[in-house]
Amino acid sequence: MPANADAPVAGFLKTLPEWSNSDRRSFLFAEFPHERTPENSTSYDSALAFWTRTVTEATRQRLLLEQAAAGAGEATTAAAATGHGPSGSAVALGTYGLQHVFGHESGAVPLGLDTVLGHMHATGTLVRLQDFLAATDTASSSSSGSITVSTAASTAVATVGWMLNALVATPVRWTVAQVIGSSSKGLTERHETMVVKPLVQAAADAILAHLTSSMLYSTDLLIDEQGFQDLCKESNALGTGAQAVSALDVQILLHHFKQQNWAVFESATSSEDQSSRTTIKFRKPAGASAQRQTLAISKADRGIVTIKATIRKLTAQVSEMEAKMLSLTEQARQAAASKLKHRALNALRQRKNLEQSCNQRAASLETLDMVLHKIQSAESDSEVCTKAASAQDHRHAN
Repeated sequence: MPANADAPVAGFLKTLPEWSNSDRRSFLFAEFPHERTPENSTSYDSALAFWTRTVTEATRQRLLLEQAAAGAGEATTAAAATGHGPSGSAVALGTYGLQHVFGHESGAVPLGLDTVLGHMHATGTLVRLQDFLAATDTASSSSSGSITVSTAASTAVATVGWMLNALVATPVRWTVAQVIGSSSKGLTERHETMVVKPLVQAAADAILAHLTSSMLYSTDLLIDEQGFQDLCKESNALGTGAQAVSALDVQILLHHFKQQNWAVFESATSSEDQSSRTTIKFRKPAGASAQRQTLAISKADRGIVTIKATIRKLTAQVSEMEAKMLSLTEQARQAAASKLKHRALNALRQRKNLEQSCNQRAASLETLDMVLHKIQSAESDSEVCTKAASAQDHRHAN
């Protein structure tokens, strides 16, 4: 496979100072020594740091779109069945043929990229998507059995298991393969999707910071998948700007929040239209004590998410109808000015019918807005009463 100088990543690579220095580039494109020694440690670590930084940044900038799609593998095949796909990920990449994506226009490719990816995998910077999702599933099943286990204990067990795998088992397997050789293919020869853990953590931190600063009511902590995508955009967690947040990134981030006990989510299919809806509930930021409490989605939570989703849908419909009515009004005006009476009347007739439908939706929207406002007001009133009672108890105690 020839190096592709026209790939999206090519422009990014040209901004790197090392890319225009032929001597430095030749060094970076060379194969790594068989092992790291005191004599070659400086050059070894320099090349390793460069490629680790470059792979991470290219992923963050969503420049490895084709590679993520090509490297989907079995995990994302299953994910695609539920509406999740790897395209456009800002926190994951596909490994197959990745050395050609980072190739130079001269035709040279980095020969040591498998060593870099292996090191990133061994140190936990890269995690196979299957393993990443399995960590959440294992933690969930262990806490939902017949024996009740505290959230803190479950988190600790999951963390220990993760550390043993990432810091002990994987490095040992990788080191042995480096020393005695391995018949298995390198990552660039395998269709794997790898999650970039530091990028996931940075995105999660940005989302939580935005949620904490903007939250007014507990209902703000209840959202559906579209609401979560909006949250990612508003917080600029993935640096995507106006671009759509990929379904894979939603899946990865939700599993990360679940692993860290910051959120829970569930998906259900509507019996009416067979559509799938995901309900997401974030934990209210309230210190370490709240972090240990069990987080669960209630029937009321699902109802609030349904109300918010319907409000969003109706708001979009009303806006679309209002824009269409303005267009029909302008069409009628232009037709009348051109003495096209029949066309003008037809446009006005369409506008009237559309206005009736718009008014009905606007009335429904107003009703739902009032319902949501009452829920939020009840929460505020409850907090005021709780604080007043607490203050009164404090005065009596003194």
